[in-house]
Amino acid sequence: MLYEKALKEVEECILLCKRYSDYNRLAFSYVRKGIILKNLHQSGDEYIKKGIDIVQLLERDDLLNLIMDETKKYI
Repeated sequence: MLYEKALKEVEECILLCKRYSDYNRLAFSYVRKGIILKNLHQSGDEYIKKGIDIVQLLERDDLLNLIMDETKKYI
C-alpha cells in the first residue's frame, strides 16, 4: 500500500516537473518511479535509465552521483 501511494505521488511530481520545465527534479522523479516500480516487483529500469539520461544530457555529474547512490540504497 505504501509503494502504491508513493507511485501516485511521484507520477504527480513528474507532471509538475514537465509543466514547469524542472529537469533536475524530473530526472530524480523518474529514477524514484523506477525504484518504486522495482520494489513493487515491476519493471522500473526504463524510468531509472530515463532519469540518468536526463542528468547526463544536462552534464550534471553531481546529480548523477546522487542518483547512483539512491538506486544502490533503495533497490
